[in-house]
Amino acid sequence: MTEHMKTQKDLAVRTPETRLEAAEEWATLSDEGRKRRAAEAIRDGDTEALQGLLRAHLLTFGKKGLRVSRHTLTAYSRGLVTLLAFCDAPGLKAHQLTRQEALRYTRHLEAAALKPASVNLKLAAARAFVQALLWAGLVSADPFARVSVADPVPLAEKRHPYAETDLAALLNEADPRERILVLLGADAGLRVAEVAALEWADVDLASASLVVTVGKGGKRRTVAITPRTVEGLAAVRPTEASGPVFGITVRRLQAILQALCWRAGVKHRGFHSLRHSAGTRLYSVTKDLKVVARHLGHATTRPSELYAHLADEDYRQAVQALGEAKRAAAWTADRRRTLRPGRRGDLATWRKKHSGPCTCSVRPALLGMGPRVGAKRTVPNDDRRGRRHGGAQARVAGAPLCPGVRCQRVPLVPPTPARGEGRSDLVKSGRLPSRRWRISNCCRSARISRSLSSAVGHRIGQVNG
Repeated sequence: MTEHMKTQKDLAVRTPETRLEAAEEWATLSDEGRKRRAAEAIRDGDTEALQGLLRAHLLTFGKKGLRVSRHTLTAYSRGLVTLLAFCDAPGLKAHQLTRQEALRYTRHLEAAALKPASVNLKLAAARAFVQALLWAGLVSADPFARVSVADPVPLAEKRHPYAETDLAALLNEADPRERILVLLGADAGLRVAEVAALEWADVDLASASLVVTVGKGGKRRTVAITPRTVEGLAAVRPTEASGPVFGITVRRLQAILQALCWRAGVKHRGFHSLRHSAGTRLYSVTKDLKVVARHLGHATTRPSELYAHLADEDYRQAVQALGEAKRAAAWTADRRRTLRPGRRGDLATWRKKHSGPCTCSVRPALLGMGPRVGAKRTVPNDDRRGRRHGGAQARVAGAPLCPGVRCQRVPLVPPTPARGEGRSDLVKSGRLPSRRWRISNCCRSARISRSLSSAVGHRIGQVNG
């Protein structure tokens, strides 16, 4: 085992007291002493000393303080090794990096066939190390500020929760302890590290809940559990409920799930996909991101939005419904132009006063209107006003009429005036309905009124011209 691996192993088992000692090793130095020691470490290529500087800065100034995850410390230590190896190639020193060198480092990481998430993790480690150098007084600016790579694959496309059929197959194949492992991930939504740290003292079967004491970021939360999870836990609970529920490592739990998937004939997607299954199924039932965030232990609903995208069944049903949707939405603008009455006033007010569908499907070509089958139009409920304003005069023998329910008296062929006759003469003689009647009683009131009047005016001009 190399010295570097020994350092990482020692760091992994540190207690908060020894972490405090690691932080105090650099924090107790004077500004000048810290700067001199960091400069000597860079000059001599002392990787272990520089990792100690990085750890001390994270434990002292990090948001989580001494509660920072050991996985974060290990990942940042590895990222620092990668950065120092990049600096050695062109003869640079870590405190001499510029913005251009930071971008070159990013391109080198991409060329190494690393995934975008891995590249961004290395860049985060580089930023943390530069912040430690700022603390030591060796640099004055951060060349890695706002440097990151975009992931072309949406996050929802990377998360593949277990389907209901897969979960059923796993539960049918599992033994009692394996069943608990599946249910704690698929129903309770626990992370694999939270399952490994779960103890019987944290499980309350009477209230159907459990307490996560070592959640992500050291957070503590209470999680409600399903009846089948309560039954599974009760079946294997020892007489003296003490000690861990499983008492094995994270890697061993992951290996157990992988073997179970192989026996059940289910594609192994990892333990975290059980947690994704819990979030997706909970959102499908509740449609409430706050409930999902509360169950999974998210501080905000933003991380929980992923499970709204993962609800593929709702997405498929919505797309299928598009083929059955009516075309009414596409006709909105045309309907407003057609329905607005030929007088001043708000369309909404006019609709409140007049209601009732008219299924008129004829728009005469003579008046410049083609047919529109099945289009619904709003017309007045009462046509008594039409009878008071020339309704009886609109019956013209031999003239085709609008087939609408309430507009059967409107002639679709303009009458032929005699020489010297005008519009008023045609209205008085009963060959043309009045404008007010046409507005009040025809489903095409405004447009037919304008078109009919225009056609009548044209014929009057021809006769009297």
